[in-house]
Amino acid sequence: MDYIERISSTSLELPNNLWENLENINKQNINALITCLQKSVSNGWMGVAAEISDNLEAIGLLDTNPEWRLAIEIERVKRLYDLGFRVATVEACNRTLNYLEQYKGEIERDAFLLHKSTALGHSGWIEDNISKLSLLIQEDENIVAEFKNDKKLQDEGWAFILGLKGRLWFLKKDVKKFESNFREGIELCDKHGFIRSKAHLEIIYAEHLTHIDEKWAWDKAINIAVNFLSNANINQLKTHLLIRAVILMLEAFHNDIITDNKLFKKLAFKYDILTLAMGIGQSKALYPLLAKIESRIPKEHLVDFSNLNIREELTNWLKQANWKEHWESFEELMKVYYEIGYGFEKVVKLPKGFPVFDLVASKTVAGVQHTAAVQTKAYKEKHNMDRSKIPDLNVFREAKNLLRSNHSIDKLSSVHWYITSGISNTADKEIKERVQYFFGESCEVEIKAGVDELVDFLISEPKILARIYFSNEWSNR
Repeated sequence: MDYIERISSTSLELPNNLWENLENINKQNINALITCLQKSVSNGWMGVAAEISDNLEAIGLLDTNPEWRLAIEIERVKRLYDLGFRVATVEACNRTLNYLEQYKGEIERDAFLLHKSTALGHSGWIEDNISKLSLLIQEDENIVAEFKNDKKLQDEGWAFILGLKGRLWFLKKDVKKFESNFREGIELCDKHGFIRSKAHLEIIYAEHLTHIDEKWAWDKAINIAVNFLSNANINQLKTHLLIRAVILMLEAFHNDIITDNKLFKKLAFKYDILTLAMGIGQSKALYPLLAKIESRIPKEHLVDFSNLNIREELTNWLKQANWKEHWESFEELMKVYYEIGYGFEKVVKLPKGFPVFDLVASKTVAGVQHTAAVQTKAYKEKHNMDRSKIPDLNVFREAKNLLRSNHSIDKLSSVHWYITSGISNTADKEIKERVQYFFGESCEVEIKAGVDELVDFLISEPKILARIYFSNEWSNR
C-alpha cells in the first residue's frame, strides 16, 4: 500500500473474507494482508492488527522477502508505541533498524529511508537521554535530507523532526524553544495539508504540556484536546489519537484542573466507545496507555468510570441527540445499518424532500428479490407518534409514483417505520392501512419503536459507533 494512500485511508471495513486469507496465507495474498494490517494500525484497530500480525508471523514466508518482514516490523513499532509500551517499542525499533542494515542492498531506496526514519522517530518520542536524542535527531535529519525524489515525504519528515527537537528542548527545560519547535512542525503540516501528521504532533505536544505542571500549560493542553475531539472528522477519526485526547482530559480531573462531573461522565462514555472501536475493550489492563489512566481516576469518579453502562448511555444519547440539525448523518448511519446489520446488497439513500421514505434497500434471498422502503424521519420526534404525524394519502401516492418513475420499483416486500419512542394504536393501524393500500396487502409493515435494535447494532459495530458519535459528518471520510 502506498505511503501517502495509507495516510489518508479511512475505509470503514476490512474485507469480509479476511479470515479465509489468514487461514491460507500464501505469496498471492500476503500483500493484501499486509495492506489490511497497515490500514488497521493507521485507523487504530489494534485488536485486528494484532491478529493479522500474529498470523503472518506464524508462517515462514516473511523471511523469504525482506520487504514483507520489514512491513510487519514497522507496523509493530507503531502499534506498540500507540498502546504505550515504552520498552517493547524501543526493542521493536532496534530490531527494525537491525533488519534494515541486514537487508540494505535488497530493499528499494525510498522504502529503506522511510522505514529507518519511522523507527528513529518512534525511538525519539520515548528517549529521555538528551545526548542520545540529539544524536538520533541528527541521524534522522540526514535521512530526511535524502528524500530527494518525494518533496511531500521530505516536508512531512521535517515536520516530525521539528517535533523531536521540541521534545529535546522540553527535556532541556527550555519552554520557549520547546513550544516554538512544536508549533513550527504543526504549522508545516498545516501548510502542506498533512492532516494525520498534524494530528499526531498536536497530541504529542499537548501531552508534553501536561508535564510542565503549570496552569497555563494545562489550559493550553486541554484546549488542544477539546478542539481535537470537536474536529474528529477533520483529523480522520483515528481512534488511537482520539483516546489520547480523552485520556489527557481525564488526567485533568486527577489534577483538579477540570471539576465538571457531567463532563467526566461524557468523557468516560467516549473512552469506552474508543476502546471498543480499537478492539481492546475487554483487555484494558494489558495496555500501559489505558492502565495508567485507570489507576489515576479520582476516587469520587471511580464508580462512574468503572461501572459505566454503555448500553444505557448509548440509548440516552440516541434519544436525546439533535437529529433535526444533523439528519443526513443519521440517514447515512441507517444506510450502513441496512447494509451491514440487515445484509441488504443495495441500499439507496433517497433525495432530500422525497415523500414518506428515506431509504430503499434490496437483496436476493433464495432466488427471490426482496425490496424494503425505510422511513427514519420519525426519529426526529421526541414524543409518542399519533395520527397527525402520518403522511396523508396524496403524499403516499406521490411516493409510490416517484419510486416507480425514478427507481423502477412497482412493488415493495416490506416497509420499516422507525420511531424514537412509542406510537398510539390508531397511528400504528393507520400506517399499515395506508402502506398496504398503495403497495399491496402482501407488503409487510414493521413499526420499529424505541432504539434497542439500533443500540444492539452499534455495540456490535463499534468502529461505526465511534464515527457517528464523534462526528456529524463521518460519512464523508
